[in-house]
Amino acid sequence: GILIRAPGYLQLSGGSLSAAGGKGGDIDSFLGGNLDPGGGGGGGRIKIFYRDTASWTVTLSTAAGSKGARRSSGSVDPAGPASGSSGTVSFGLIASSPTGPGIAAAYVASITWSWSAAPATTLFWGDASAGSRGFRVYSSTSIAPLPAPQVAADAADTEATEAGLSPNTTYFRFITAFTDWGDSRVSDVVSTHTLAGAASSATLVFSGIAQTSVTFHWAAGNPPNPDYTTYEVWRATSADFSAPARSFVIGLSSNPLGLVAETLYFFKVRARNLSGVFSAFSSTFSIATSVTAPGAPGAPSPSSLFSYDGGVNFQWSAAASPSGIKQYLLDVGTAEGANDFGTFSVSGATTSYAVTGLSNRRTYYARVRSVNFADLTSDPSPSSPGVAVFITTQEAQRDKPINWPNPFNPSQGPTQIGFSLGGPADVTLSIYTLQGDLVYERTVFVAASGNQVWSWSGNNSDDRRVAPGGYIARLRKRYGDRRETQKFKMAVIY
Repeated sequence: GILIRAPGYLQLSGGSLSAAGGKGGDIDSFLGGNLDPGGGGGGGRIKIFYRDTASWTVTLSTAAGSKGARRSSGSVDPAGPASGSSGTVSFGLIASSPTGPGIAAAYVASITWSWSAAPATTLFWGDASAGSRGFRVYSSTSIAPLPAPQVAADAADTEATEAGLSPNTTYFRFITAFTDWGDSRVSDVVSTHTLAGAASSATLVFSGIAQTSVTFHWAAGNPPNPDYTTYEVWRATSADFSAPARSFVIGLSSNPLGLVAETLYFFKVRARNLSGVFSAFSSTFSIATSVTAPGAPGAPSPSSLFSYDGGVNFQWSAAASPSGIKQYLLDVGTAEGANDFGTFSVSGATTSYAVTGLSNRRTYYARVRSVNFADLTSDPSPSSPGVAVFITTQEAQRDKPINWPNPFNPSQGPTQIGFSLGGPADVTLSIYTLQGDLVYERTVFVAASGNQVWSWSGNNSDDRRVAPGGYIARLRKRYGDRRETQKFKMAVIY
């Protein structure tokens, strides 16, 4: 057969194109019996697809081949060879080339290619079936026969998105219209660049901090930008970048010089692609130009020397640093200077932290370190006083009331009074001198049963400090019509 495809102009002038079948072979002689000559060959197929043509002056032939003949004596089998069948000739009008190729949008890993809308006429699409019509986008390096397209689209579409591309890379494409008769002539070549991926400060590393310079690195995005990608680095001394300085670098690092010592700088980075289009900024990050470690904070002070729910709040005095305090590191452990319970990061604007989840019947200590904006860490503060943990819900109910510490010094904190209740009750705490004079009294309705802890500061009912010496405490519990009274001794010292 013969196939001619001419997406453009086709000129056939003079001569002939033949796909005729060949004649069967003749027989000259044979030795007795029936012997058949050869059958005629079938005519082939001629297909001619074109977009434009002048009148033709060419002969097309798909004639059937005749059967062979017997040239000597003998008989030929009546059911033997026959002439071949005739072939076919068919023609098709190829679609026109798309016009107006362009770029509808470009992203980091995809490009949306576009073209002018196809006229809704058979003149554009040729005479192939409507169901076979569409568009194809090819790499501009493609040559006939065209390979699989980069992306395809329906006949009604005027754009198609090609995904899986590399960031900040140049791509060249052309577009064809295709039908059952194949692709049209290609459109003009169109090109663009994918966007550069945004720089990531999530993997930011400062490799050098000095009094007047810093060096830092960032990640190239995901998927990563090519090595030739340019990045714009912004820096300012305010987080809103009201007066930024800008610089361009190729690669994944920057080393701005000539900075002011002991100053906090803010940075953000964005990538620029080959078309000069910028990505989004990275998140803002900051660092100070400093080689001086910050001062240590004051020793943490617990909100109480006792915890009955496994929690305590530590507070400390602020540390000082010329470049400012970025954060505090609070170490909590079961020994002075230890952090076996954990280290907690606290914003530099905060000088307290509530610790929870402490274990029953353990004593905990805390110390704190400061970190300045140059990421330099101070020496640790002195340790806090120990905080004894007695979680009331985890303790057996106490038959007799008790106070601790006993004796106690009111200037060092209140004494704790532990007792238990068999149910909701009105509870009155009365404290007397050894001579029987009442100095303090408190009545509270307690809705819960089980272990309870009250405290007494060492002040009388007029909020004045009582004299040192021995005292008698009396607890009266009223459960409806039933009453219970308990007494215990305590001592106040200075």
